[in-house]
Amino acid sequence: MALSLSAHDYLVRSRLETALRDIISGLEYKTVLDVGAGSKPYEYLFHDCEYISLDLSSADIKGSGESLPIKSESVDLVISTQVLEHVLNPIQFIHEMKRVLKPCGHAIVSTHGVYPIHAAQDYWRWTDQGLREMFAGFDDVEIVPLGGYWLCMFQLAAIAVNARKITKLILPLVNSVGSLDFGKNAKMSVGYVVKSKKFELLPKVEQQEQDCCGLPEGA
Repeated sequence: MALSLSAHDYLVRSRLETALRDIISGLEYKTVLDVGAGSKPYEYLFHDCEYISLDLSSADIKGSGESLPIKSESVDLVISTQVLEHVLNPIQFIHEMKRVLKPCGHAIVSTHGVYPIHAAQDYWRWTDQGLREMFAGFDDVEIVPLGGYWLCMFQLAAIAVNARKITKLILPLVNSVGSLDFGKNAKMSVGYVVKSKKFELLPKVEQQEQDCCGLPEGA
């Protein structure tokens, strides 16, 4: 999906698209669940798989991310983009993702960092440390910041310019200059993408041997 330099959210969306493409290209999956899919802007990134969209309306499956109408351990990959900040109970939201994932399945979640309130139900903003705590129940947690100080400054400038009548003249310039930020900074970012993996379950025999030896799970 082509992004326009005249869009007020061009900077955050372009960085998000790049990060998602890089992460998804390194994963193997047969079933993908897109939670809070909306208009399904990233469906095109998935190939040769069963793609299932879930939203409160206009989706393959209608439902809430806090109570997924999906069988446990039935999905290889769960993705949710720019939804977490709108969820009243984000811990339950993440718990449900983990429940429906198969062992060794992956969750990809993006959310805002430095960004204005932009909806009636916009409850949260996150930091790198906060997201690591939220995903502590997963393995191999990787957090990708979307830009740094420079991109944050110009993304906020683009939103401010968008409120004026000179939008068509100024926005492409603001976005072009903001795009010169090629760095990533976990301390100051317009957003983050979290890639995480569900624990691999031990075979029954191995689990029994662990229990007999008095070893804790996951040791």
